[in-house]
Amino acid sequence: MASDDYRLQFTSNLESPLFTGCQIKLEVRMINSDGNVIKSGPLSSAKIELLVLRDDFACDVVGNCTTEQLDEKEVKTRDGHISVLKGVVARRLVEGTCSFPGIQFREGSLRRTFTIAARVNRNEATGGHRVQEAFMGPVVVQTNRNKRKFFEKFYDY
Repeated sequence: MASDDYRLQFTSNLESPLFTGCQIKLEVRMINSDGNVIKSGPLSSAKIELLVLRDDFACDVVGNCTTEQLDEKEVKTRDGHISVLKGVVARRLVEGTCSFPGIQFREGSLRRTFTIAARVNRNEATGGHRVQEAFMGPVVVQTNRNKRKFFEKFYDY
């Protein structure tokens, strides 16, 4: 197989807006060029990590990004040290699939959107295969204190 025949894929999208502190569940799977889940071999148990990218993130070709490009656009907390995601953000695939339950955003922004990405951990052996990252459509993340304001538009409090 060619080195670009493997990629990660989110099984669903999230709907905006999301709110800080609210739990979300993400699921990622490793697929081949035919869209089949890789259920055996070293790629079926690779370690996957989630990261959040700035809304101005762009690669020349989506899925053909360098580690440096992803690292440069990764969103950190305001103090710049940790991911804006809270929870277990690195897990191993089991038969080509893994779930990330209980993920939360630590911080939000009224002025921009975020893109959630999944990639194979940089220290993971992939047998020489290049695995394309998964990218989820952009989402708006607001602080939890804005949740009531958002829902007041739809419900009579």
